[in-house]
Amino acid sequence: MSSLLLAKGEIKDMEDLRALLFLSLAPGVIIGLLVNYFLSKDKTKSANNKTSEERLMDLKVLLDKGLINQDEFDKQKTKILNE
Repeated sequence: MSSLLLAKGEIKDMEDLRALLFLSLAPGVIIGLLVNYFLSKDKTKSANNKTSEERLMDLKVLLDKGLINQDEFDKQKTKILNE
């Protein structure tokens, strides 16, 4: 379509070119944003569906890597076990 408009001489200046570029890229950007939204939503959903055992194992990994301290581990462990 853009080459057709260029051939017909309908693009007169830079503003026309910007508008054409925007219109040609906008659908792809919108689709990309929608895909990203739904993929991130699925990741959040799957994280919430973990079993207590899986969540405790994840917590232990964080403790072993030094990303959380023992106090934080104990608080989160108690919270998970009380759910």
